[in-house]
Order: sequence, then structure tokens, then C-alpha cells
Amino acid sequence: MIPCSRMLAATLALLICSIGAIILGDRGAHAAEVECVRKYEISKPWPEDIAKAFWPSGFRPTAGMCEEGFLHGTIVKGDYEKVATLYRDNHRLLTAFHLLSPGGDAEEAMKIGRLFRRYLITAHAPFEGSLQIHGPKNLCDANDQCECASGCALIWFGAVYRFGKVGLHRPRTADPRFKTMAPADASVAYKRILDEISRYLEEMEAPRTAIDAMVTTSSSEISWVESGWFDRTLERPPSIAEWSDASCGSFTENEIEKAFELVKKQPTGLTDNEKMLLQFLDKKGFNRDRCLVILFQSHIDRLPSPDVVAIDFEDLIPKHK
Repeated sequence: MIPCSRMLAATLALLICSIGAIILGDRGAHAAEVECVRKYEISKPWPEDIAKAFWPSGFRPTAGMCEEGFLHGTIVKGDYEKVATLYRDNHRLLTAFHLLSPGGDAEEAMKIGRLFRRYLITAHAPFEGSLQIHGPKNLCDANDQCECASGCALIWFGAVYRFGKVGLHRPRTADPRFKTMAPADASVAYKRILDEISRYLEEMEAPRTAIDAMVTTSSSEISWVESGWFDRTLERPPSIAEWSDASCGSFTENEIEKAFELVKKQPTGLTDNEKMLLQFLDKKGFNRDRCLVILFQSHIDRLPSPDVVAIDFEDLIPKHK
């Protein structure tokens, strides 16, 4: 919450003490729904050596558990609990969310974004009118607005892997008291709101260019940023990227470009040296992907679910008077 000054007028204090009064682009859409769009189906038992590497605690997924969630509609108060409940019920297996929202309550969005970061959630936003899930199914088919913008972008930036395109702009307040304020008071109130959201984006390691795009874009306009194969700068937060690469290795931009080039050339035939290089890159990619899955899953396995309060063991030690 934004700290409040005792010197501010009552209406000013009410406005800036609750970021939840700040709206990031609702535009009349329906309230958000949170549901599962991909459930775990058992085809054969997990090899025990792999299962132990993924989940040292002994957890094993069961049929019907959710692997991927879907948040769609305007973000309002209570939506964090919807997301936390779905995750809580599927802790250790639910690792991705698809996002389709024009925005909404900023505080609620930031709470969801922080949940995503803690539990290493991947976020998929729409791209070029499509939000696909494992095949031809397009989650945008029945939606007029195929976008993740405003408050939805705040959630997206919380993820550890980010795919798709999101829209940014300055927040607006729906509180009627804001427009009746003196300019100096309105300036103080709005700047503190803007600073709170900017601090969140910095915490989530959004690039400075993205934060600047939010600050410099009117609440009635929108600036789009995207992450994907053609622009990987937003794909991972820097700290997560370095942590992952330190554990599992990385691909240089040259290796990525070369792999694309060889894959595209395959139909016309590759030289023996090119075949060897492609095989090397394929094997490196396979080993790295396997390492990353184990790294992420084994870390998540050690975390309590959102409804479990971590115990400070120092509190259990008797204090001598």
C-alpha cells in the first residue's frame, strides 16, 4: 500500500492510500474468470528417477490436476484469490497461465503478478489476434478484444517466461473526488500512484523502456510491447535468465540464428557439416530444456502452497529471560 501523509486532505488520503481505486483499462469488459484449460492426463507412470528429480518431496501428479490456467475478463477485487485458489489446488503442477484481459484493478493485478513470480509461472498473452494453447485451439475465438493490456500487462510482467504482446499506459482513477482536487493535490496523489506502479515494474525487472512507455502514454491511448522469437529481450527477467543460464547453460544469439537457418534449409538438403552442427544444437537444446524443467520444478517443489504460512524457526526456540 502507498504510505499516507497525515497532512493531506481526507479526500486526497482516501485516493492515494488505496491503489485498488486505480483502474488500468477496464473498458466495460466482463469481470475476470479463472479456469483450467489443460488438465493432466496419465498415459503411463513417470519414470521414478525423473519424478524424484522433479519433485524430491515425493509429490506425484494425479489425473485431472491442472497444468495451465486461463484468466480472462476485467480484473476486479477478489481475482487474486481466484488465481491463488486454482494454483493452491494444483501446486507443483500448474506452471503456466494464458491471459486475455483489457485490464482492471491495479492492486489486484500486482498481487497476481507477484504470485506468478514466486511460483515461477509462465505467462502467454495474445499475439496477432491469437492466443493458442497446444494446437489449433484459439482462446480468442469467442472474444471481441483479443488482448492483454493495462492491468493484464502488470500480471504478465510478473511471469518468469513471457510470451505474446501486451499494452501499457498510465493509470486512471475512477474516483470522482480526483477531478475536484486542487491541481497541486491532484499532482501529489497521481504521482504517488504512478510511482507505486513504476516500483512494481522495476521489482519485476521490466526494461526501462517499458516503464517509460507506461509513464509517457496517456490513459486513453496504449503502447504495445511484445516478446517472442523475433524479440527475446522481454522473454525472461534478467535475474531469472542469469540464474537459469548459470545452472543449465545458454544459447548465443548466433547459435539461435544458425539453428533457425539450418531448420529452414533442411528441405533443400544440408551438408554433412551442417547436419553435424544441427545435431549438436538439437542435443544442446534438449539437455538445456531438461535441465531447466528440473531446475524450476525442484525449486517449486520446496515452496509451500499460497495458503501455508512459512514458519520462522527462530520463533520456536525458547527465549531466556
